[in-house]
Amino acid sequence: MSTRNSPLIVLIAILLVAACVAPPPAVVEQAQNTASISSDEPTEPVTLNLNLGSEPLTADPGLAIDGTSAELIEQMFAGLTDYATDSTAVVPELATDWSVSDDGHTWTYHMRDDVPWVRWDPETQSVVQETDISGNVRMVNAHDVVYGVKRTLDPRTSSQYAYVLYSIAGAVDLNTAEAVTQELLDGVAVHASDDFTVEFTLESPAAYFPSIASLWVARPAPQWAIETHGEQWTQPGNMVSNGPFVMTEWNHEDSISLVRNPFWPGWKEPGSGNIDRIEYVMVPDNLTALALYDTDHLDQKYIQPTDFGNMADDPGRKAEMVVQPVLTTTYVGFTTNKPPVNDPLVRKALSAAIDRQSIVNDLRSGMGIPANAFAPPGIFGSVAQDPEIGRWLVDYAQGQELARQWMAEAGYPNGKGLVIELSHTDFEYMSTLGQAIQAMWKDTFPEADIRIEPLEVGVFFQSLNPGAPVEDAPMVWITAWAADYADENNWVHEVFSADEGINWPRAVPSQFEELTKQAQTENDPAKRESLYREAERLLVEEEARIAPLYFVTGARLDKPWLAMRSKLLGLPQMDTWSIDWEAKQAALGQ
Repeated sequence: MSTRNSPLIVLIAILLVAACVAPPPAVVEQAQNTASISSDEPTEPVTLNLNLGSEPLTADPGLAIDGTSAELIEQMFAGLTDYATDSTAVVPELATDWSVSDDGHTWTYHMRDDVPWVRWDPETQSVVQETDISGNVRMVNAHDVVYGVKRTLDPRTSSQYAYVLYSIAGAVDLNTAEAVTQELLDGVAVHASDDFTVEFTLESPAAYFPSIASLWVARPAPQWAIETHGEQWTQPGNMVSNGPFVMTEWNHEDSISLVRNPFWPGWKEPGSGNIDRIEYVMVPDNLTALALYDTDHLDQKYIQPTDFGNMADDPGRKAEMVVQPVLTTTYVGFTTNKPPVNDPLVRKALSAAIDRQSIVNDLRSGMGIPANAFAPPGIFGSVAQDPEIGRWLVDYAQGQELARQWMAEAGYPNGKGLVIELSHTDFEYMSTLGQAIQAMWKDTFPEADIRIEPLEVGVFFQSLNPGAPVEDAPMVWITAWAADYADENNWVHEVFSADEGINWPRAVPSQFEELTKQAQTENDPAKRESLYREAERLLVEEEARIAPLYFVTGARLDKPWLAMRSKLLGLPQMDTWSIDWEAKQAALGQ
């Protein structure tokens, strides 16, 4: 997924995700349809205070493509599967178990039958269960999964992340259709064989499909609520959700409040936490957010790379610091049909003229690894740190010499006549990074005109949408990608395939697409790795659709009263977190 100001903490892991089966979940008795937060809590609910950094782009599971939105959605909407908190295994969430046919094409998921749809009732100030016209509680079922998947794929939904479901038979035909027909909707091979059994038939075998089933775009959706409220269905009071927390307030550009869903059966299962409320603020300024943390008004604070060195030298800070590699790559992208970066020589020259080691050392206090490829270490098929791939990307002396040569061959000796516009989000660190790259390009191409354009987050991501007019697209841009699952398919294919990926570079199909498609259907792991190796080489060297910068190492500060489980893969789940409430209250002087 595309990252924003909300890094997702995941450890480096090497895996091709396999399905795991957990014991049947406990059932919660539901004697009433309305509940306050809890009946045996302290007067003050146990409250987790976090900073989102900016306004989420959406709370709609079918539309999210960025980390901030996905993190928010994760707290409110459950999926068929999830990742374990202490390993990289795929485990049940709404599913109790699953199986795959002998030919690898059909996956069958059996679902639990005790998870109700709920919403926040502003009048009673309580969480209520949704009921049908007969007064029966609406339980999350297989039909909701079918609707959610088809809604994501329906081109009228305009989901930029629908391509992640393209392994399902019929998905591409629906999502790329100019006009939606019932035949196309029925042709998507996801079916409810009964109320709590859902089947997916794939175009070709995909061992990683249980990981796909964990993603927000594959989650069940409340059809009746969406049809009633339209685009406003995600607003508090309208939103119908099924996860451990329920949204009560959304003060746009300011804050979001969630409360515990008392009907969520997971609260009675091992490993659950004690959080009653989550209070999110949207503070983009790093110093302001740090002041909130220092005055105990935030329980956690992600560390800006430029602050890491000083904080690591501070004993007080170091005691609260958590440092972990993350499955994330920051990179420069090129809109390949926009002059002058429509010329691969120009793209290669710009990529080679970036001193990646300097960025890691000087801007990130050593937090990261200079990137020679797109997928980081820990992703199946990754060629990270392979000396034969992208050598000139990480050898700056060699790269700068080649950069000048390539730029001259492209008709811009010393950058004469070259105008480059570099866009990025308006976050503080991205501005610093953009200025550093601008200086490197000016040093290598002294006669070039290198311009920088910071953009508001929503505007930035909308401008990258390949469906937008090319004249509105940024010429060159900085962003990052974080793993949804640990396989190159989630990287080179789903992000950059011109046929079936997000394709922000707006590339045209080439051998690259042939390689990533072949890797999807190849069952031999060694052959898949070989195919991905060549695809990475084309991506970063020959075609240079992107210039990878660095593989991310993340750091954060945690208050001593916060006990959280850092998942090895996937999104953070606050229902497994706990707070020593007495300690936090004491720190606040209450």
